[in-house]
Amino acid sequence: MKKGRHLPTEFSKNNADYDILEVRKIVTKLAAFALNIKASKVSPDQALFSSQKAFDSFAMLELIIRLEEAFQISIPDEDLDSKVIYSVNTITAYIYEKLRGGD
Repeated sequence: MKKGRHLPTEFSKNNADYDILEVRKIVTKLAAFALNIKASKVSPDQALFSSQKAFDSFAMLELIIRLEEAFQISIPDEDLDSKVIYSVNTITAYIYEKLRGGD
């Protein structure tokens, strides 16, 4: 971990207790963490790969691992496509569905 980077730690709820705005807030923080930028610089609809030079395959892997840890879910490789990992909003929708028991 880079010096001065601190992973958000407010992930203590039961998965079913998250509302979609809380999920988006956490996804935004984790995306910002993976990109090594401030959360305020991450737009919910912004394409992560094309618009962020720092969002490469390593940043994506870090983000996926952090999402799995934060929400206590498993994200299978077949779900890691550009429709899911496109923006904060697409990731949020995916995570929210997983938390509700959807596949």
